[in-house]
Amino acid sequence: MSDDKVTSQEHPSIMVDVTRIAQYSKLISQIGQGMNKMKAPLFIRDFSIAYDITSNLLFDVTRRNLRAEHDLEIAESIAYLENARAYLEAHGIKDSADARKRYIPLDPAVIKATSIKNETEALASFLKIKLNEFKMSVEAVKKIAYGDIYLSPDEGM
Repeated sequence: MSDDKVTSQEHPSIMVDVTRIAQYSKLISQIGQGMNKMKAPLFIRDFSIAYDITSNLLFDVTRRNLRAEHDLEIAESIAYLENARAYLEAHGIKDSADARKRYIPLDPAVIKATSIKNETEALASFLKIKLNEFKMSVEAVKKIAYGDIYLSPDEGM
C-alpha cells in the first residue's frame, strides 16, 4: 500500500527513522573536545550530509503534519455534525451548538487525530533544532580549523 493512500488516522503514531542523523549528532561532541584540524573536511562533509538528511526528513514530517491537520479538521467536523447528537441524547443533554462544540474534544476520532497532530508538530520541532545544530556545527568546524577567514567583517564581534 502506498504511503500517499494511507491517511494518518489509519496509523496511531507517526514513525520516522532518525538513526542516520543520530550517528552524526554523536560527532558534535568531538568539536568541543579538541577536534583534529586534519579531519575538518570530513567533519564538514558529515555535517553537510546530516543537514541534507535532516532537511529531507523535515520536509516529510511537514507534509505529514499538514495531512494530520487536515484529518483533525475533518474529525472535528464529523464529531460536531454526526457524532455529537447521539452522545448528547445518551447523556440527556439538550442538543445545541454550544453542547456540540463541547463534545468535540471528547470524540474518540478527534482525540486520536489531535494526538497524531501533536506528534507531527513535536517531531517537526525536533528536526528544526537538529537542522540548526548541524548548520552551526559546520560553521564551528570551519572557524576552529581555518580561523576567521570564513567570517564576514560583522561576524565574530
